[in-house]
Amino acid sequence: MEHKKYYPFVRNNYFYGKLLSVRDFQEEQKYFNDKRRLSNFLTTGAGVVSGMNVVLLDETTISLGQGFALDYTGREIVVAEAVTQKVSTIKGFDELEDGQTAYLCIAYEEREQEIIHSVTGKITGENKYYNRIKEGYQLFLTAEAENINELTQYNLIENRQVLFEQQGLKITQITPCYVEQKQSAVIRVEIEKQNLPQTISVYYHLQCSGFETEKGESAISVYFQENSITANQKTVLEYVISAKSNTMTEESFVLEKANVVIGNENYSIQNTKIVCETGKMSLMEYAIKKHSKKHFEDIVNTEGENKLYLAKINWIKQGEHYSITSIENMPFQQYVLSNAILAALLKQKQHLATMPKQSVETTVSIERQLQQPQQYKIESGTEIIETEFYSNKKSYFSEEIAHGLGSGDVMIQTALEDVIDQRDFFNMRKNIFGVSSVFENSPFQTELPAVEIGVLCYPDRGTFRIGVQFKKDAEVTTIKVKWWAIKREHKKQNSFAEVSNVEIIVEPNTIMLKPREKYKFQATLTGTDSQECKWSIVEENGGKIDSNGVYEAPSKEGVYEIVAESVKYSNKKATAFVVVKQN
Repeated sequence: MEHKKYYPFVRNNYFYGKLLSVRDFQEEQKYFNDKRRLSNFLTTGAGVVSGMNVVLLDETTISLGQGFALDYTGREIVVAEAVTQKVSTIKGFDELEDGQTAYLCIAYEEREQEIIHSVTGKITGENKYYNRIKEGYQLFLTAEAENINELTQYNLIENRQVLFEQQGLKITQITPCYVEQKQSAVIRVEIEKQNLPQTISVYYHLQCSGFETEKGESAISVYFQENSITANQKTVLEYVISAKSNTMTEESFVLEKANVVIGNENYSIQNTKIVCETGKMSLMEYAIKKHSKKHFEDIVNTEGENKLYLAKINWIKQGEHYSITSIENMPFQQYVLSNAILAALLKQKQHLATMPKQSVETTVSIERQLQQPQQYKIESGTEIIETEFYSNKKSYFSEEIAHGLGSGDVMIQTALEDVIDQRDFFNMRKNIFGVSSVFENSPFQTELPAVEIGVLCYPDRGTFRIGVQFKKDAEVTTIKVKWWAIKREHKKQNSFAEVSNVEIIVEPNTIMLKPREKYKFQATLTGTDSQECKWSIVEENGGKIDSNGVYEAPSKEGVYEIVAESVKYSNKKATAFVVVKQN
């Protein structure tokens, strides 16, 4: 009964004396299944309704959580129990090329169960049949990323056009299908690299007929230049436009003077014209009208493979071994919102719509204030300080920490971070400012030791150091301190154009270490006299790295990402990868 054509509907006609056959009972099931499934798809949609979150357990193993979904023909997919599986054992893994981005998909599947004997007939010499059909699912991997417009209803409100796709670089431009007159919209440019360890740059001119930018111009200059080598990265550029009051029914975006550079090779992009409608109706009215004009056969799409994309998996391969570097859940946002969620959103919208006029004006005033240049810059982080097991009245200090706000006076605020207490009914994380002993013998008492925290700042170097002193005996080996650095801005920040020649390079780009082995990374900045960098590790348990770039590998094997960021130019970063293996 795994078919994809649900109509026309035909049901049994019962009467006294009718001889029932297998066909009659099959038609009985088919009639009700077809009606339910068609209704599921047309009224609810397709996608994940709840759950099905994919988690990376280690560099080779993933876990799929319980969940419920509907496919593109309205069939229900239920993951009743969490599934843990090595990626190499999932169907489709052997067809993937080395280092190729993979998508984890799920699809509806029926399986026959319970072999029984037939008492009346034989087929091909056997009289065994299956007594049950179990509705289930199958997981598989694919390198094919289908058109998102075919997977969602986004094509009602936006046009997605792939401008360039070569050597692992894909450039997609997303423009609105419709913009209400005197209203704003966003043009997005997605620049995605997959297994391309070369720097890239993109430039093109987008003429916006009938629209204007925030600066009052009728054209957008799209420019992106990569200053550090990364093999896999996705960047999204956004540009706000507004439809003029005197726009015509049909306006357009014209792409011209396009150029792409990969390494030392130049490529051109063909000039294109994308139509965008304008008018006085709202975007919601436009989308509903556009959907209602669709042909029924186009809505009930029964062609192609019926699958949902659960995760995008990035991985690297060395010989017969592979390591997963990152996982992105629901890369195409194939979700179905339940009625409960939609009701909550509608209630919130109605609440905002019925707010008193005075309150609305206050909200607008706050938004205008937020749009003004910020007077303060804030950075934050967490420092783990190792201690001895018995620490009465002893002091311990952190390594020198670069706060990322550059040289000058800053204010540092610190707090002890309490781990989540499983005995706490609300399972709340806590930050304790000051001395935790204040809360002793109270309902708010914590398990944290009584300590005092001091901070030593180095304004000229843009760094600081944290010190903790125990006031009582404490049987702990580490103290977790959260910090916030606040600095007042006295001048306008440098624009992208002003620092476009600044580049940061981390050497080496990739290195293999043994567990607990140490290595000093070197970061070099060109185009500026400032060589200050702050170092970080993307993975939570990916080892340690100090302010000088000295990295200590963790005890667990895997692939870990090191990030070096310029202290003066926070948008200038470079990465390196560490492969930790025993042999």
